[in-house]
Amino acid sequence: MSRKKRRRSKPRYAAYASALFAAAVLALFWLTREPPISWVTDFERGVAAARTQSRPAIAVFDATWCSWCQLYHRGTLADRGVVSAITRDYVPILIDFDARPDLAARYQVRGLPYTLLLSPHGEFASGFVGILRPADMLATLTAARSGQSPDGAGTLPAMTITPRAATRAEYQRIRSAFLDHLEQLYDPDVGTLLGKLASGATLKRPSPRTWLYLTEHELWKERRLRAARAERTRLFDPIDGGFFNFLDPSVATGDYLESSKLLESNAWLTLWFANEKDEAARGGWHYLRNTLWDHRFGGFFQAQNADDHYYSLSAEQRRQRTIPPLDRIKRADTNAQAAWVLAALARLWNEREPAALAAQTLNFVLIRMWRDGHLFHALRGQALNTPDQPLDWFWLLAAAAELPHDGLDPVARRNLETASRQAAEWLQIRKSRTDAAAIPAELAGLIAWVGGRRDRYPALPVETRELGLRALRLDGETAPDDVTLALQAWETLLTQRPRRPTD
Repeated sequence: MSRKKRRRSKPRYAAYASALFAAAVLALFWLTREPPISWVTDFERGVAAARTQSRPAIAVFDATWCSWCQLYHRGTLADRGVVSAITRDYVPILIDFDARPDLAARYQVRGLPYTLLLSPHGEFASGFVGILRPADMLATLTAARSGQSPDGAGTLPAMTITPRAATRAEYQRIRSAFLDHLEQLYDPDVGTLLGKLASGATLKRPSPRTWLYLTEHELWKERRLRAARAERTRLFDPIDGGFFNFLDPSVATGDYLESSKLLESNAWLTLWFANEKDEAARGGWHYLRNTLWDHRFGGFFQAQNADDHYYSLSAEQRRQRTIPPLDRIKRADTNAQAAWVLAALARLWNEREPAALAAQTLNFVLIRMWRDGHLFHALRGQALNTPDQPLDWFWLLAAAAELPHDGLDPVARRNLETASRQAAEWLQIRKSRTDAAAIPAELAGLIAWVGGRRDRYPALPVETRELGLRALRLDGETAPDDVTLALQAWETLLTQRPRRPTD
């Protein structure tokens, strides 16, 4: 072999040696790596397994679109020590937040990711929102395993205000408490509602229904205009359209953009900006119609997934790449909210297209998400999940009342009547119970709102509106948007009935 050839062959030998070394390192990594957690994806089956094995359970609520959830799975939940502790001592359960609203309501899930720790008998031990560092996670798992509760785990705010009656005086008391709550949450530095809740967590997601309520009542005029500018700057995506989920200013390393784009947030923000005559409203409408709407089968997808890397690129770089994929689950409650907003936009803009899309949306929910006499909460692929959720019934009834009755398909109209009867039966059962305050504030407001439309839904009890108002609760953790429908329903009730001395 010539000298020249030997010199040319040396790099090949070096490359082979490097490749063999890399392969050996990779093989060693996989041999020593902790196997990933084998999650049980059926909650009831997981709880039953915990009971059978006499082991506690750890249940994690997450969503495909949630960037914090992605970080949780890639970081803490992939840590070798955490994986070993969970696999050894717990039954691990993974819960699709969008598909199980009943569980989210039962365990008062206030944000994602949410980690729930249960005893071997399925009893609540503790729960927390967000991501713990591996060391803190191990300490939490150890404490729960020994029957202890981490400090503050599972605690609820002490201050709770509930109406004593559906009178004018009680309305003024609740409304005053609501406005005081807004004052506590208003951040003058940013110019919008971003204050601390009772637990110390920041109110992250925008509150468009609250701003719409303040607009309707001509309150906070200067703050409203400033808030619209602030939220447009913070959340509107001028390149691909739509509004981001939230921008969290409370993260120690700097503002954190939750870059997912949720259906309900985009719908209500679009309506708010339309009322403020802000140009971002058209961008929101186009995003709903062109991106989140399923042009093949109908219905709105729940979200466009978060992708922090993509959204950190320049505008030119983003235009050369494929946008983040959609989370292709469809939810009955958020589709109904989108239909409500579209009906309102059609009236505000005097345009037919939003009204037509609203009708198509409700027809989709009432036909495609209806099976064997039941409305299902979620549709992922061909699978329907979680039927007969009160929040779905009442959002659907509220949205359908915003459309002409003949705008729905005959099959959809029949199913809507069935849904109203099912909601009425559920209310009749709730009437005799003493835990009315356990109804979430959003649902209480919806019940009160729909109770004012008995002209459309005569099957509902006469006292439906009052039932919803009596169930309303306001505390330091209440999202402002969850209260506005109840206040509006209450105002309608007071203007419709004759005033009495007791009012």
